[in-house]
Amino acid sequence: MIAVRSRLPEVIDDRPPIVLVHGAANSAAVWTLWQDRLAEAGWASHAVDLRGHGANPPLDLSHTTMADYANDVRGFVAGLGAQPIVIGWSMGGLVAIM
Repeated sequence: MIAVRSRLPEVIDDRPPIVLVHGAANSAAVWTLWQDRLAEAGWASHAVDLRGHGANPPLDLSHTTMADYANDVRGFVAGLGAQPIVIGWSMGGLVAIM
């Protein structure tokens, strides 16, 4: 399970949720301003902390693969109940594509 920071708009409609994936050596916190703006515009967003980053327990990342990150995000997305828009920045862009 990965840590997630969710930000919901005041009114929930039928728009797909947005999942935000940070870059290397960052955390979900880099998306705070964007999540505020998205919520103001009516979008629900979820910024993930990839394993070993942010609010997740620290771990030796030398044995962590990009596929591990992608599987973690895929697992979170599966629990949303709706097909999201996935946006990544830097290394998170590769995770989003995967």
